[in-house]
Amino acid sequence: MGIPVADDDAICQLCKEASTTIIVTKNANEYGIHNTAAGDNHICIPAFAFLYLLGHAERMDTKVLNECSQYVDLNMM
Repeated sequence: MGIPVADDDAICQLCKEASTTIIVTKNANEYGIHNTAAGDNHICIPAFAFLYLLGHAERMDTKVLNECSQYVDLNMM
């Protein structure tokens, strides 16, 4: 895989503080698991796929929020 992420890059250093590391790439053929020499794994996903999934998650969240609003007065929160 051609993702140029070195072990001393910030994303590799900060991944130890996160539960998951996602690298959003520009190219459609750069996807999968990126393994570093330090033994860390990063999820690589093309930008268009990431945005599609983000939009889907937002839509599902809105759908759930609309379904819950009939039972709970959201203005009280």
